[in-house]
Amino acid sequence: MTTGVAYRLRTGLSYATVMQHEHVNKAAEIIEVLRYFFEDVRLRRFPLPFAQLSFYTVIESRGPRLERCASFGQAAQGVSA
Repeated sequence: MTTGVAYRLRTGLSYATVMQHEHVNKAAEIIEVLRYFFEDVRLRRFPLPFAQLSFYTVIESRGPRLERCASFGQAAQGVSA
């Protein structure tokens, strides 16, 4: 039984609707944001090393760009930098 069918039988709700809200960001969008905030971003994909053929991406980020983080935090709070 697939996840979608099992979910519908258990809850009576559409699994597709849940997934639309659960998976808001695409991997490429997340990677772009991490590269903005970190100096060193490394990716590992599974089971194959290609973006289009992998199911999972492990992202390791190092070297935070603190000035960008602080600037973003202030902007999010409505404080001018």
